[in-house]
Amino acid sequence: MPDHFINILIRLHTGATIKLKIGEEEINVPSTIGVRQGSCEGPALFLFIMQAAIETAEWPVEKPHFCTAEIGPITGAKTNRKKDIIDFDFWASLFADDCGLLFNTRLDMITGANYLYHHLRRFGLLMHIGTGEGDGKVASKTEAVFFHGPRETQDDGDTSDFDVAHGFVSFTDEFRYLGALIHNSLTSDADVNARISKATAAFGALRKCFFLQKRHHLARQRHCLHSFMHFRLTLRK
Repeated sequence: MPDHFINILIRLHTGATIKLKIGEEEINVPSTIGVRQGSCEGPALFLFIMQAAIETAEWPVEKPHFCTAEIGPITGAKTNRKKDIIDFDFWASLFADDCGLLFNTRLDMITGANYLYHHLRRFGLLMHIGTGEGDGKVASKTEAVFFHGPRETQDDGDTSDFDVAHGFVSFTDEFRYLGALIHNSLTSDADVNARISKATAAFGALRKCFFLQKRHHLARQRHCLHSFMHFRLTLRK
């Protein structure tokens, strides 16, 4: 990266303040970590920060190992075959401010999550974890999901909360990532049902203002309904 560009970024962030207005009073708060909120270069710089944080991480646990084949899916009992097989490590997926991490075991997840929490702090980033106890418990935005193995069930995994730094992380059955709903069964049923429900709600919101209005032509209403049914059938396929 050119030095003059780096110097511009340093000058933009050095001495930056955040102006807050509480009632009629204005308060200036020093902005000492992260990118400037609301600035045009902020989103792009944040991507660099996230990438730098992941690339500089000295991962403390074994990374999950996967295999695939160019000629089709790997089937049968001989999963350790080498011919026509491509193997690779995959442990992190980044998208904007979202980060998905994969672990082989629960112990690896606890070790990796605690390491990442402290590693992100070096870059001015804060992993959102749960805090408190009892009625004062605040849920964590960072969630964990257990995906069971071929000859296991969902009940075979320990899905209790685990400690991270001064808080905790909880398990969930499903979470949304890159617009898709990922369920612990690794099937698309939950995502398809969620999309159908949203489409149903959208058409339901048009019931009084459009479908029940006599001034709208009946052919237009039938066209909208036909499009909706085609949408549902396409998702089901």
